[in-house]
Amino acid sequence: MTGHKSYAELSEEERHALEDGLLRRHRVNLERVQRIHQDIDTEPMEFSADSIAKMLDEIADQSDCNVAFTLQAVSRALRGQDDHHVLILKQKKRGKFVSPTEHDNHHCRIMSWLHTLAMHEQDGVKTEAAVALIAENWGVSRASVFAGIKEAEDYLESGRTLDWPSGEQTSAFTNPRPNKSDKT
Repeated sequence: MTGHKSYAELSEEERHALEDGLLRRHRVNLERVQRIHQDIDTEPMEFSADSIAKMLDEIADQSDCNVAFTLQAVSRALRGQDDHHVLILKQKKRGKFVSPTEHDNHHCRIMSWLHTLAMHEQDGVKTEAAVALIAENWGVSRASVFAGIKEAEDYLESGRTLDWPSGEQTSAFTNPRPNKSDKT
């Protein structure tokens, strides 16, 4: 058994959390935008001021005059061709590219671990024993499960602290573990 649940096996709350997670794809960083533009998902790709400027020029060529004017000005500044300004593209943190699919799989996995842990705890299983069961089931270390559960709980906590318009969205960020969602 791999520990994976099909969509049909998920509870309504788990489905909503999954669907909310899929919306993260719409908030993408610059590298992801370039990958989408070039239709590249997993292959290595040049990521530099020049490659971003080239992408902006291609988008400008397909845009109306006002948008094209702005994009071409940014492109020239990235290339150092503007008379008065230079834009420098700098990565905040270098690291391995993680495709959206890999990211979503990781998120679903850690959320599954959290829900499984909560289920075991509600059945009276001690946390250590439940984590050991999850680790054995998924073929990972207990440390990985503990780290994943902490990451999942941090994600839920950050979702609860967002300023939602009428508060209705916070239920999707309820921690399934007893006494964990009561924290503020």
